[in-house]
Amino acid sequence: MEERLELVVSPIPEMPKLISNIDELKEQLEVSLKKYQNLVVTEDGIKDAERDRANLNKLKKVIADERIRQKRNFYSPFEEFETKCKNVEKMVDETAKAIDTQVKAFADREKEAKRLEIQALYDQNIGPYAKLIPLEKIWDDRWLNKTYKLRDIGNMISATRISADLHLRQVHELNSEFEEQLKNKYFETLDISAVLAENTRLAQQKKLMEELKEKELLRQAEEAVAVEAEAEIKTQNEPVAIGQIKAEEPELITIAFRVSCTREQLKALGEYMKANGIKYGRA
Repeated sequence: MEERLELVVSPIPEMPKLISNIDELKEQLEVSLKKYQNLVVTEDGIKDAERDRANLNKLKKVIADERIRQKRNFYSPFEEFETKCKNVEKMVDETAKAIDTQVKAFADREKEAKRLEIQALYDQNIGPYAKLIPLEKIWDDRWLNKTYKLRDIGNMISATRISADLHLRQVHELNSEFEEQLKNKYFETLDISAVLAENTRLAQQKKLMEELKEKELLRQAEEAVAVEAEAEIKTQNEPVAIGQIKAEEPELITIAFRVSCTREQLKALGEYMKANGIKYGRA
């Protein structure tokens, strides 16, 4: 807007003081009203009291009406000026809002154009990671600011590709059996520290599962031995038939089972069998 718009207001001359006898009237009332301060109205004085009350109320109304009239006269020019100012303010506000809408629309078009340029930079610099590291994953809203140069944004995208190359080599050099899972973790977080922590977690998890499996196999083996031992004891305690001359030898039961355990656990199992007279050997 080349034309300069400016509000010019002429100074308002100081309003002259209103000339009245309000001060003298106040002094007269202070003297006249003293007699009413501790007044007790009696039958003889009721008419005078009613008359004085009416006169005082009438005086109060006259004073109030004049005060309101003078106030209206004083404020009337200002109220007219105030109304005109508010109307102009509304016009200015509506125009400013219309301009603001256009300014924002222009800024949005600029940002969209820059977004397309950033997409092109991404396609040029991300290398083989377009599907694994989408633009949205590394996007920074500040890139759309005018202060961010396209050259710097391109360098940041290139740095992402270089970091991915380096970190994937680190993952491969771990020689971890969980390499594929670790790669997935990297592309999920883009954080090599999180990948190393995940490798430790997976290794600990596998060790725990193996220990639990060994304990379960040992429990099953001990349970099988106990069942066979109980069956043997039951057979030995069966009563001998009357007339039986020769005691029958306990029936031997042969079973084959397979256990998976540590050397210490296998040694303990063998000692248990020896202590209970259980014969065992390779099949």
